[in-house]
Amino acid sequence: MEDRIHQHVKNFQRLVMTVLSSDHDDHPAKEIVPLVHIIGSLSKHMKTDGQQFIQLHAWVNRLFTEQAVDDHSTVKVLLMTLFSMTSRIQNTVTLIRDVSQDIHSQLGDIDQEVEVEDKTHFAMVTHRTAAPCILLLVLQQMDKELDNTEWVVGRVKADLQANPEINAGETSPGPTQRENHEKSICTRLGIFITAFHELVQSAIPSGPCVEGMLKTLTKMYGALANMVKYYLTMYNQRSGHMSARFEKLVKLSGTHLTQHVYAMITYIQAAQTGHIQQTGGKKDKKKEASVVTGKARVLKESKFVPNLIFAIEQYERYLIQLSKKSKINLMEHMKLSTSRDFRINTVVLQEALEQQASSSEEENEENSDHEQENQPPPNKQAKVTDTQTSKKGKLGLQGKAKKSKVVDNAAD
Repeated sequence: MEDRIHQHVKNFQRLVMTVLSSDHDDHPAKEIVPLVHIIGSLSKHMKTDGQQFIQLHAWVNRLFTEQAVDDHSTVKVLLMTLFSMTSRIQNTVTLIRDVSQDIHSQLGDIDQEVEVEDKTHFAMVTHRTAAPCILLLVLQQMDKELDNTEWVVGRVKADLQANPEINAGETSPGPTQRENHEKSICTRLGIFITAFHELVQSAIPSGPCVEGMLKTLTKMYGALANMVKYYLTMYNQRSGHMSARFEKLVKLSGTHLTQHVYAMITYIQAAQTGHIQQTGGKKDKKKEASVVTGKARVLKESKFVPNLIFAIEQYERYLIQLSKKSKINLMEHMKLSTSRDFRINTVVLQEALEQQASSSEEENEENSDHEQENQPPPNKQAKVTDTQTSKKGKLGLQGKAKKSKVVDNAAD
């Protein structure tokens, strides 16, 4: 059965290579998409420890590495297939790190004065495909890997709570297996930090990329906080000590992640403020819909920033508690940034809002002047009616006065 599957896969591989070697530009690249989908589906029925699966995985990796294709659908299906096949034989964190470095190289740095080396591991990661196509796929894969990591942390923590009598000094196999799990988790989180170190410094475009980045970073700090809480449980039960690898992980999170995350937040705030200033003075009604959409996007992005800040502060709070328990200063490399305030600069925002209000007032004044010019002269009928009524009132009083005089004379 597997031999027949492998034979079909080889046929589709030949078709893919034939399309890529053709002289046309656009259409052949799109024809690869269904072929790669079929290859990915067939690969799920192959044994991961077999030589055929290993060769197929190497072929897909070679395609993504050597073939420079700008078609988004082709790049997307190839990277998804590569992630899927890689996850069956090993962790994808190393692949995520390499792709993240390429994204940073293609998008450039948030600091315009910093020049990023234009060197990539994969030919398909170009300036056109880096964002949002590849970046969103990388963030989705990060979410999956972080979920798996948190599950492992929870499992190890549950085993620790179920066996509180095991001490670090004993030679039973329990602590050894636990230490292996701790080493694996710290190594994986360290590679994640290295990948995020590249992504948070990349000049990513606003929109879904910023939203996905903020959400995944929040999950990353949640995973780090869970690891800290695991060691807090260990010290509370007096069943072990913190490993040196975890100390290096905490140091790496402070020097390579948190400081750059605050710089990224400042970059996002500057982009949001610039967008508000650009849209504040627009008067063209045809562009009103796009302006409203842009403002809604800015408000949506700003909602994720407080969650990220809160996750960072929770992580640092647990680190302070663990420092007191372990007598080790874990906050040594966690330097608080001056850009911890995640709100938009109020001065600049106020100026933009005042400019927008003044422009709207000018439009209202122009509209009111135009309406007054087009209005007919006021109706004078009411005034005439009032005048007639007042005259009738005076005549009535005079008549009453004459009648009263006649009555008085008759009485005399």
